[in-house]
Amino acid sequence: MGKSDRYDMDGADDDFDSSSPTTRTQTETSSLDGSPDSTGSTEGSEKIPHRVRYDSPKDGRKAKTFYLDAAEDLQRLRELHTVAESNFDEKVHRLDVYLAAFRSDLSDESFLTEMQRIGYGYFD
Repeated sequence: MGKSDRYDMDGADDDFDSSSPTTRTQTETSSLDGSPDSTGSTEGSEKIPHRVRYDSPKDGRKAKTFYLDAAEDLQRLRELHTVAESNFDEKVHRLDVYLAAFRSDLSDESFLTEMQRIGYGYFD
């Protein structure tokens, strides 16, 4: 029993590599989940922060390895985690702290702005 036997495939185009003008791909349409449209913008992601959109801080993100100085960098990340916990009345995920620190200039104000962009304090 093949795929065509299990599903009604009349009119469906499942050719992902097609570049015909009548076939629209995921990148040519916009959706509420934040996927890019034909201009490359992520309309949905600007409206709904990552923390609200996904169940886990790992969802919708790709892992990368960074090598940090244990004396300075890791200490600052711990300080920023404490800053976030004192400013937001919700569980603060370490992964979100790392991302906000990466996106900020490591000042408390810039870091907290990035945490808000991720979705902390969204329902306050």
